[in-house]
Amino acid sequence: MLINTSNDISVVTVIVNALLYGTEEVLVGSALVKNDLNETIARATLDAINRVIQKITYLKLNILVKKADLIYILSLAEKCDR
Repeated sequence: MLINTSNDISVVTVIVNALLYGTEEVLVGSALVKNDLNETIARATLDAINRVIQKITYLKLNILVKKADLIYILSLAEKCDR
């Protein structure tokens, strides 16, 4: 964890090591310090983790859409064969 202060504004930066799909990834997140330092550290950690969650969610949605497209195409092909 790192706290930087400039012009009376403090920012917490955290580094999170995560094991994703068998590979170690380094995640970085940050948050502005408001009142509670512990809450800021938690928000910075969530900032780092949420980037990965968004990426995984996006990839899974793409796979679902591609599967749905394939099913639709196969159903059209089946109708044409009749």
